Amino acid sequence: MKRIGVIAGILALFFAVTPKVGALSADRGLLITPPRQFLTIDPGKTTKSSITIANLTEKPMDVSLSVEHFSVADYTYSYMFDLPKEDWVHFEQTEVTLKKSESRTISYTVVAPADAAPGGHYFTLFASTSLVEGEKVRAATVLYITASGELSKESSIVQSSIPWISFGGDIPFSLDAKNTGNTHFVAYTSGVMKGILPFPGSPPNEVAHVLLPNTTRTVEETMPAPLLPGVYQAAIGYRDEDGHDTRRVQYSLYVPPWSIALVVGSIWLGILLFKRRKQPTDS
Repeated sequence: MKRIGVIAGILALFFAVTPKVGALSADRGLLITPPRQFLTIDPGKTTKSSITIANLTEKPMDVSLSVEHFSVADYTYSYMFDLPKEDWVHFEQTEVTLKKSESRTISYTVVAPADAAPGGHYFTLFASTSLVEGEKVRAATVLYITASGELSKESSIVQSSIPWISFGGDIPFSLDAKNTGNTHFVAYTSGVMKGILPFPGSPPNEVAHVLLPNTTRTVEETMPAPLLPGVYQAAIGYRDEDGHDTRRVQYSLYVPPWSIALVVGSIWLGILLFKRRKQPTDS
C-alpha cells in the first residue's frame, strides 16, 4: 500500500514540470494522480497504463471509475466532458473500496482499432465518490493519446495584440494560436522587445501551453520591458517541442516614467536658462 505522503511528493514534482491541464479533488477528500498522462499507442495493439487513487478522509470510501471524452472550447480552452466517441479505454475494475487514508493503483488498457486515425485522441479518467448524502465528488486524470502514423503539428497565429505605447512595467500581449495539425503539442510562448536602434532588448520569458488539434487558444502573457526608451520591434509568438518558431512582429513605443520626467526636466531647465540669458545686465 502506498502512503499518502509519497503521493503528495510525486504530485508536487509533477506540477513543477508540466503545463496546467487537469483536475483534482484533493481538497474534497478524493485524490487521483497523475493529473494528466501522455501515451503513444499503435492502433490494433494493446497499451497498458495505470492511475493511483487515494482516500484522504478518515472513513472508508466507495469509488467508481469511468471514462469520458475530453475536449476544450475555442479561445477560452474551458474543459468539456461528454460520453466517449471511441471505446478505447477500459479499467481492470470500475468499483473500488478504499479504507481510510488508503491509496491504490488501478490498471487500465487502451486498445484502438487498426484503422484508427493517426494523431491525438483525448479522454478523461474519472474517479467518483459520495462523501455526504446527495453530494458527488469527482477527480480526473486527462489522458492525451497519440495514435502512431503520419503526425502533423501545423499551427499559426490568427490574431495578436500588444500596446502601441507602454509606460513602464511588464508589457502585456495576447495571441490566438490555432493548431491545424492532427495532434497536440506544447507551445512555449514568449515575447521580446528588439531595439531598432542599438538599444538592448529584453530577454524572453517562456510559458508552456498545450494546444489541441483543430482548436484555437487565446494566450495572454507579459514580456519584460527594455531598459531604455525608444521604438522597438515586439516579436511575440511561440516555439513548439521540435523547435519550430511562429512569430508576429509589431512596432511599439516604450516610454518609461523616468524618461518623461527627464524630458520635462530638460525642457524646464532650458526655459530657465533662456529666460536668464534674456534678462538685461547692469552696465
